Amino acid sequence: MARFAGMVGFALAKDPGDDNDVWVEEMSERFYRGTVLQNVKRYESGTGVNDNVVLNERVSIVADRFFLEHYGAVRYVVKGGVKWKVTSVDPQRPRLILTLGDVYNG
Repeated sequence: MARFAGMVGFALAKDPGDDNDVWVEEMSERFYRGTVLQNVKRYESGTGVNDNVVLNERVSIVADRFFLEHYGAVRYVVKGGVKWKVTSVDPQRPRLILTLGDVYNG
């Protein structure tokens, strides 16, 4: 199995400090290590000229306390210099299994 080492992006809710009770999402990245369980790439026809690349990749991350408390805020994983959207998170303590999809555009 291949190893994974890279950044994981979280969208954390922050109170901007004004009095309108509207919270904003602030992106935060943290470094994690893990194992690539499944490595599949496919192409989907899009509206543009070129097909879209989509990963059906599953990555098992050794979770720390922060990750276990904020896994619902995971938005992307940086792999190969590209931010890939996390489409699902399967908590299997002490690990979290992340499924990656298409390119993250957030």
